[in-house]
Amino acid sequence: MNCSVCKNGELFNTVTDYQTKFKGEYIVVRNVPVQQCNVCGEYIMSYATIKQIEDMIQSKKKPDAYIEVSVFDMTG
Repeated sequence: MNCSVCKNGELFNTVTDYQTKFKGEYIVVRNVPVQQCNVCGEYIMSYATIKQIEDMIQSKKKPDAYIEVSVFDMTG
């Protein structure tokens, strides 16, 4: 399958870490299955994967780990 972003690359199956912000907290989901472009690096997640991430984040399940995050502010 060709990349819909750069139009030149081919997509391959891999895993990545996904980061988002939910209710003021930064969330990292590790080992997310994606298809990634071998040219531009853009990746695509399936609807099922997105739904699984949403369900995981919204659940009351305790995270597997906690990490410290450095924060910088461009306005200061």
